[in-house]
Amino acid sequence: MFNKDSMIAKFANIEDFGTDEYQKNYFELEEFSNRFLKSALKFNFFPKDYPWPIDPFHNWSRIWEYPFVWKQIKDIKGTGRNFLRIADLGSGLTFFPWFLASKGNQVCALDNNS
Repeated sequence: MFNKDSMIAKFANIEDFGTDEYQKNYFELEEFSNRFLKSALKFNFFPKDYPWPIDPFHNWSRIWEYPFVWKQIKDIKGTGRNFLRIADLGSGLTFFPWFLASKGNQVCALDNNS
């Protein structure tokens, strides 16, 4: 993630994933994902021909990606920015944009499959 204030790109370290903060972020996101998925399935949110996994959080890299990104966003918000405008490029039909919006952010999710 690029931090324009410090002009430093931040990358996840393998050690980050063993921290209490990662665990807290992971379980917060997992809880939201489970609620989102339950509602999405109830209301037929996903098209019948949707080619991607229905449970995106537990698929591929998102179990690392989303907690890392959420930590970076919380760090930015910790500097006094309570409202962020966030673009989720290549978002797919996932819970993550909804999660970020539920935290008081304006989110634009873009994907050619959404």
